[in-house]
Amino acid sequence: MKEALEEYLKTLKSKFRTAKTTEVSFYSVLEKLFKELLQLRRIKGNVICSPQRTEIGFPDFIVNGKNGSKIGYIEAKDLFADLNEVSKTEQLKRYKESLPNLILTNYLEFWLYRDHKKIKTARIIEESEFENKTRFVIEDLTEIQDFFDSFFSFSIKNIYKAKELATELAKRTRLLKINTKEILDIETEEEKGLLYGTFKAFKEHLISDLKIDDFSDMYAQTITYGLFLSKLNSERF
Repeated sequence: MKEALEEYLKTLKSKFRTAKTTEVSFYSVLEKLFKELLQLRRIKGNVICSPQRTEIGFPDFIVNGKNGSKIGYIEAKDLFADLNEVSKTEQLKRYKESLPNLILTNYLEFWLYRDHKKIKTARIIEESEFENKTRFVIEDLTEIQDFFDSFFSFSIKNIYKAKELATELAKRTRLLKINTKEILDIETEEEKGLLYGTFKAFKEHLISDLKIDDFSDMYAQTITYGLFLSKLNSERF
């Protein structure tokens, strides 16, 4: 792990020195690190990066375990970003509410959220050291090792009660509604897109006074509970 982190810092610094970077510029570096961390733990999973979707409210990365099981999510902000300020945004509030195992990072500092609460933090290197050094040697892995151990050891608990299931489905429905509305607002301005076409057809043929907010809610509930019923039926046969 030591070598992986030192190489990670070296590559970050190389990109940083170009002085032409944004948070998206470092996505590939973070993705490579987490793929290596999966390999070090002998987890047959993958890391999915979706930078094109971050502006409309989706986490930047999804980390999957064996057979596509979800390990957690990563939201990456720009290098040196103030995580205290980022954590107060509406985007992070909704992520913390809806996603059970979430990392917030500015590439040097990492915060781990579990069920709404920040449970661990770790910093690979101080900002001043990163800016001034060209060669990186990590002496103490204790904090960062413990942090990543906690993230990768997460597993979604089994649900046996109807109330717990309803709560979890409601969380995902709320997040999907918000994201649907954000996408639909953009598509409505541009007057194009799959969601916009569906919304327009509903207004023309079914509900003439349909509002974007109501459609987003209806769409999110249909998708969430439709998938749930599909999963139930698939396990019966």
